[in-house]
Amino acid sequence: MPVPTIDVAFKNTYRAGVISQMQQKESKLVGTVTVEAVSGESIFVDRLAPTAAVDKDTRHMDTPHVNPVWTKRKLNTAPKVWSTLIDKADKVRTLLDPQGYYTQEGVKAMNRAKDDIIIAAARGYSYGGKDGTTAIELPSGQKIPHGAAKLTMAKVLAAMQILYENEADPDEERFFLYTPSQLTYLLTNVAEIKNRDYIDSVQAIRDGKISRWLGFTWIMTNRLPFDATSTYQYMLAYLRRGIIFGAAEDITTQVDALPGKCYAVQPYIEMDVGATRVEEEAVVEIECQK
Repeated sequence: MPVPTIDVAFKNTYRAGVISQMQQKESKLVGTVTVEAVSGESIFVDRLAPTAAVDKDTRHMDTPHVNPVWTKRKLNTAPKVWSTLIDKADKVRTLLDPQGYYTQEGVKAMNRAKDDIIIAAARGYSYGGKDGTTAIELPSGQKIPHGAAKLTMAKVLAAMQILYENEADPDEERFFLYTPSQLTYLLTNVAEIKNRDYIDSVQAIRDGKISRWLGFTWIMTNRLPFDATSTYQYMLAYLRRGIIFGAAEDITTQVDALPGKCYAVQPYIEMDVGATRVEEEAVVEIECQK
């Protein structure tokens, strides 16, 4: 019979608490767009086109009348939910109660979904017309082609030029969404981004990020989409006024014990939100090589 050794007395210990794996926790983009409360399932945003002054070229001429052009954009909201189940036996067999941790994870998932909704609205169709069923695509003039290149200073300047030519207010804050891979390329290949004469208040090499450059507030995100072949990725430049995020119901949480599930506890999270592009002239899509 084997002789017992001291290793039979060894014990395992476990730290208190759970480590939440690396992930985006908060919405990065809701603070960059216009936020509206929505009553019901949709709202219409009225738009008034620019007009021009009329010359008065004769004395006592008839008063000319300008006919302003009204258009609208429709914003629809849709509910999103997140839930899971925790059996009573789960609590007994674990060293901690997972309920609070699950709820936190669900809220983080909702915040990421908000960013996905905003990005999709910026690039996709907006809907106008009297009943909000006319699909409106982002015009080609608002898109910068990839040119078989990653993000370059020339592309950023082109986006800036498009916005200015569309009469963007120079004092209105502009945002630029970019990815880690494009950041690496910029820091490696664009001398101006490492020169304090071009960067305000931030040394990009020191901090490993871009906060302000060429008049844009830069926001790094991993949620920008690829083309169908995953060869090119789409950066975005936009003004706050160009996109509206609407919430019929922001993130709400609820916890219930379900009799039909042997009284398992269900953390449940829901929101009812949507977004739309309201001014094509205020959004620029920049296609970049992956």
